[in-house]
Amino acid sequence: MILLAAIVLAGQKPKVNEEQRYIQPANYYVSQIPLRGKADRWAPHPAADIPEQALRVMLSPKAGGLNIRIVNGSKDRFFDAQDGSLSAYLQAEDRKGAWQPIEYLFWASCGNSCERIPLPSGYEWTFQTALPAGRFKTKARLVYSVDGVRHYSRQVEVLIPMERFTQTAKMAKKRWIAVRDGLALAYPPNSTRAKNARILGVNDHATE
Repeated sequence: MILLAAIVLAGQKPKVNEEQRYIQPANYYVSQIPLRGKADRWAPHPAADIPEQALRVMLSPKAGGLNIRIVNGSKDRFFDAQDGSLSAYLQAEDRKGAWQPIEYLFWASCGNSCERIPLPSGYEWTFQTALPAGRFKTKARLVYSVDGVRHYSRQVEVLIPMERFTQTAKMAKKRWIAVRDGLALAYPPNSTRAKNARILGVNDHATE
């Protein structure tokens, strides 16, 4: 009986959070190097391999998502952030070859939310972000901002659900996700600040 149960469990696929098949908030929380003796899981750590005189942002697929490394081999860099999370998000190419957001940021109603967080030379941040597998083969990249200038990581091939370009009806009732220039920002429903932007629909790109 135990052997049979083990065989059945071995054949099961890991459970997938169905909501993660749709566009998700970008969460890239970071902090500065902590004071001596204090632990901080969001702080940068010394880089294992440092690119010479360069800042590198590297994506590598893993089961159920992506590993992301931001490695600084140049001078100290200051990353734009909001409420402790980098102003960074994932994009993927749609069927037409256009880069579309598959993660969104929140509109900041308070200027105090915006900040710049340093990544010292010789240090790195690492992240693991969920990205459930699908049947649509495409490319993904990370968009990030340093000193107010937008940058793009190298591209990686991924298999994602087409739903990742859209949102659920439940999500649409809670917030408007406005897409403009490849950036998705979440606003309160009926916000006038989303004017002249494409509001992400429930069925956009939804057919695999």
